[in-house]
Amino acid sequence: MDSFFLNYAEQSRNKLLALSSLCFSFLLPILATINLFIDREYALAAIQMFCGLYCGYVYCSTKKKAASTYVVLIYAYFTILLGCATSLLSPLETGAVVWMLLSPVLLYALLGEKHGFTASFVSLATHGAILVDKTYPEHVAASSIISNIGLCYIAIWLLTHAYEHNRACAEATLHNLATKDTLTGCLNRLALIHQYEQLTQQTSSQPVSMLILDIDHFKSINDEYGHSCGDKVLQEIGQVLSTLINTDVYRIGGEEFCVLLPRESVTQAARLAEAIRSEIYQHRFLAETKNLHLTLSIGVCACEEHDLSKVLMLADTELYRAKQSGRNQVKVCAQEEMELTPASSY
Repeated sequence: MDSFFLNYAEQSRNKLLALSSLCFSFLLPILATINLFIDREYALAAIQMFCGLYCGYVYCSTKKKAASTYVVLIYAYFTILLGCATSLLSPLETGAVVWMLLSPVLLYALLGEKHGFTASFVSLATHGAILVDKTYPEHVAASSIISNIGLCYIAIWLLTHAYEHNRACAEATLHNLATKDTLTGCLNRLALIHQYEQLTQQTSSQPVSMLILDIDHFKSINDEYGHSCGDKVLQEIGQVLSTLINTDVYRIGGEEFCVLLPRESVTQAARLAEAIRSEIYQHRFLAETKNLHLTLSIGVCACEEHDLSKVLMLADTELYRAKQSGRNQVKVCAQEEMELTPASSY
């Protein structure tokens, strides 16, 4: 499993956006030409041509990168505008108004539950106003047409909303299962990969630093007190780290944890690492009836590579250096080491 899974809904929406915008960018200019030269519906032709051009722009944008929320919202409301213009300017006999029934399906698929609900309501309100204001032939029962189309739209809307709500809940559950470490409650390596990809995709020039923390002599705890005690120590370490650090904590190995620090220089990260080391050194961990004295070795590194594995390797090198220097220390990559409080080895 890779981080693509965590972006599956977004990737699916982007594909749907690309496909629908491509279809509209070809179809709408053709319809605009027909309305312009054959049906003489100049206003409708202008709207169709304008929407077609915007759809072409959206398609080209999605080929380069995922469309922004604003681009998708504008696209969705352009489809509502197009549907309203078609219903308003086309004769009732053409049956063009029935296309409004597809609005909830398309809008929820593009926008998700929250924005899809709002856009579907706007579509219903505007189409409803158009249908009520429309002039009907004498032999046509206007109330029957309005009520049937309206009730059908509401039924499709409710079904679509229920489906999207259940899908979003299932996705959130799977996302939690895929990214959480079940023992400590910290995030796992997959979540770290996903978060690092997001950070490297940002164009911000702000620094990003990484800490890798390892519990010294953790194997001896498992050997002497049992694995259940070791598990409790890992859980408590995770809780202490989460309390000390105002960001996510990742468990990436047996007794190894990782912290990403956006907008933090290596110097700032090293100070935080020393504060963590000192807090763990003073903390007392309860194992059955005994208090355990634990220490951490920490490697600090600047995230200057787009490849996470290279950054982890650099941080691991510093972690290994801290272990070799006597443990219970902070080592900093590619910088002169700060004057940290002397640490006695465990």
